[in-house]
Amino acid sequence: MLATYRNIAQQTLVCADFISHYSETKSVWIRLGKHIFDETDTTIQSYNDTLDSLMQQFRDLAARDTVVIAHHIDESLDLVGMEYATGAGLNTSKCCLPNTRQDLLKDIQNWISSTEEGAPRIFWLSGTAGKGKSAVAHTIANWYIDQGGLGSCFCFDRTRQADRRQDKIFTTIASDLADC
Repeated sequence: MLATYRNIAQQTLVCADFISHYSETKSVWIRLGKHIFDETDTTIQSYNDTLDSLMQQFRDLAARDTVVIAHHIDESLDLVGMEYATGAGLNTSKCCLPNTRQDLLKDIQNWISSTEEGAPRIFWLSGTAGKGKSAVAHTIANWYIDQGGLGSCFCFDRTRQADRRQDKIFTTIASDLADC
């Protein structure tokens, strides 16, 4: 990986040197002449191709290193002793009734599926008690499982406060994600 970093840095310096020398020519006409006779476009394309190749090498090596590190973590990770909030996951009996809340569910599904640059990272579902927020959450989690995308689902339940589920949220999600 260090060799790739070094090559990227060297190529960047070569490009910077080319730009610096090219821009030293004050006259537009001389630059135009250089452009025609020295095949500046070919040189720039060559630099671009080299940098593209180096960046692809970097991405390939980074992906390989990520897989190796994840494999090492997986081998050494012991989740047996982690606390887990049993019953805090998806409960399909708590989903919305068929053909209800269709507009809201579609809005949430569109938000989840959005690939837009400026899409909000959080969808805040709020309302008074008993308005169906949990039913919507369970319905969306069930839909997302069907899509093959759910890694974990954690739901709070005020009737089970003695279980102190809130203390186990991160360990439960981590365990669920490790099991994916």
